[in-house]
Amino acid sequence: MCLPPTGLAAGPLAPWIMWQLWISRNSLCFSDKHITEEETISRALKMAKEWTDAQEKKATPQQKKYLREPSPPNCSVLRADAAWRASSQQAGFGWTIKRQDVVVASFSTGSSVGSALTAEAMAMRQAIQEARILGHKRLVCEADSLQLVKALNGGEVPLEIYGIVADIFVSSVYFDVIAFGWIPRDLNADADALAKQGLVEGTLMAST
Repeated sequence: MCLPPTGLAAGPLAPWIMWQLWISRNSLCFSDKHITEEETISRALKMAKEWTDAQEKKATPQQKKYLREPSPPNCSVLRADAAWRASSQQAGFGWTIKRQDVVVASFSTGSSVGSALTAEAMAMRQAIQEARILGHKRLVCEADSLQLVKALNGGEVPLEIYGIVADIFVSSVYFDVIAFGWIPRDLNADADALAKQGLVEGTLMAST
């Protein structure tokens, strides 16, 4: 069963579920009291939200990782994009990383994906993971999907990309600075071309 949006994209939920399962188990074993699955999940969500809210209140400006300003100084610029074909449910992902306006890394690949927004989110997730492997510590992440950028900057997270956004936040902890910004499609031409290349290659692989 899919959970509804909980507002916990930046925090873990699994530990609280496990904790409440243990409490429910003890209640049944030692008090002969049965706690339903729905109540167990509700308690886990409540405790996770309370804990997350408490961490946000304690956070100092120096601890803040998810900057809304997309142009902090001395950062590598990552631009990601996706191309999606509804008829085949195939997508291509492409991204570039620039330092001082010089491309230092680029990548393209393809995969089966259920929607265009999911493809955009998966492209960003993979790009950030690759940037981490390459050792970049200060990163500005740009995309031409306004809906994705809003979700990454603390806005409403569509259910279809909830897990992907959570993965991105987990990966983002590695960086000293990370920011997410929107750019027009014409400024994202390099990543767009790589995404279309990945779409073609992925479609060819799927058909063989």
